[in-house]
Amino acid sequence: MFPRIFVCLTLATPALSWTSSHGHLRLTGGAARPLPADATVRAERSRQLMHNNGDVSYTISMVVGNQTIEAVPDTGSFDLLVFSSLCKFGCGNPKWLYNHSQSLHFEHGKNYQEHAFGSGKTMSYEAYDTVRAGNLWSKRQLFWEVYSADMP
Repeated sequence: MFPRIFVCLTLATPALSWTSSHGHLRLTGGAARPLPADATVRAERSRQLMHNNGDVSYTISMVVGNQTIEAVPDTGSFDLLVFSSLCKFGCGNPKWLYNHSQSLHFEHGKNYQEHAFGSGKTMSYEAYDTVRAGNLWSKRQLFWEVYSADMP
């Protein structure tokens, strides 16, 4: 069993800002375009359990659609990338990958994107789904559904 720690987590990143609308908070900004008007976020403080993976990385459990995935919080990134079952190479164990056909609220976007990191690159489709981390959630959250990864 890996050691576990608690940290504070928010769904906002430095590239995003919060605005109030009809009792909900709306996420705006981010990846060069605002989120859709119906992308609402429930905002409050939350503690999120992090898993120490052999002192190499930390992961948190998140729910995308109705599927629990382990995510690596990256304070140097502004986008949410989700490795999906569309990815046939370089995305890890298929049983842990997001499968959009199992989600009730998944929507395809119109764009695709390459994301480059020091450890490699990914190719992704724009997508929307409900995302939850702890007791924070976002309806129709924009994310990038990874279909190819070159990350050794």
